[in-house]
Amino acid sequence: MDAKGNASNTSSPVGKGLYLDGTDDTYVKLKNHEKKCLEHPSDCDMTIGFFLKFSPPSDLQIYFGNKDADGELYEGINIYHDGQFRVEVYGKNEYCSRVISPPQKVWFYLGLVWEKNGNLAVYQDRWYSQSSWEHNQCGKSPSGLKTRGNYYLGRDTFPVAFYNDLNIWYSKQSRDVLDERWNATFGKCGS
Repeated sequence: MDAKGNASNTSSPVGKGLYLDGTDDTYVKLKNHEKKCLEHPSDCDMTIGFFLKFSPPSDLQIYFGNKDADGELYEGINIYHDGQFRVEVYGKNEYCSRVISPPQKVWFYLGLVWEKNGNLAVYQDRWYSQSSWEHNQCGKSPSGLKTRGNYYLGRDTFPVAFYNDLNIWYSKQSRDVLDERWNATFGKCGS
């Protein structure tokens, strides 16, 4: 990862994590990821999971992805808040969008499973009853999607966000794999 601005490592209940303070130009650019898959989700099945803690947003906040705050649509995976917390995947032909209500100001584990045929499952750790493997809105992708292989954590995120244990698998993983990540941290500390 390539940290920009006021990104720093800090201790947290989920281990050493990444803290982004929300100032302009504070974010992390992902390095050494499978550009082909993240730029073109229709080419790969993928599973992504990480711990996140965020403050209630006042404006658009982009937690993970390749999009900008300008509203342009890119092929790829984006997790952001624009009045609702959204997980979106746009492939060349198929897309899926899921709106969830994660907790604010506390750590939770967020996981998504994307199948290149256009299915999206989103999972929040089991402390919260809104866990789901169902997709919300799926269909044909709009024409004119832009492409970008660069991915970021916390780009255009205000006021603050914390991240820990980002994992990207270029295959479909079971919910058990995500639960194991959650259990490894919260199972041992009990909170």
